[in-house]
Amino acid sequence: MASSSILVLLVAVCVAVLADQPNFKEMAEKGLKESGVSESTIEGLEKISEKHEEALKAAKGNPEAGKVAIEALKADVDAYIATVSAEDQAAFKTFQEKVKAHIAEHAHEHHGPQ
Repeated sequence: MASSSILVLLVAVCVAVLADQPNFKEMAEKGLKESGVSESTIEGLEKISEKHEEALKAAKGNPEAGKVAIEALKADVDAYIATVSAEDQAAFKTFQEKVKAHIAEHAHEHHGPQ
């Protein structure tokens, strides 16, 4: 599904860009919790994020390396989410939709309607 891939790409780019920002981890965790994702699934996602953190940081400024790092992150997240409860899968989808809406809102604010 193309829109899902685009969303994951946008989220991953935001993660790569914002991961160095203070409180980013807390903001992401709060969004996941507010969407109804369980603590155990959030912990699993944090482990995946930590696994990919160095590759994402190293890829800054290198679009090809960034693409590879993001695709690896996406593959691990997709594989992990497929193993969690149906409730957490639905909650994660809600989280993704909230992130997508947030990104669209900020794009609209900064660049006008698309």
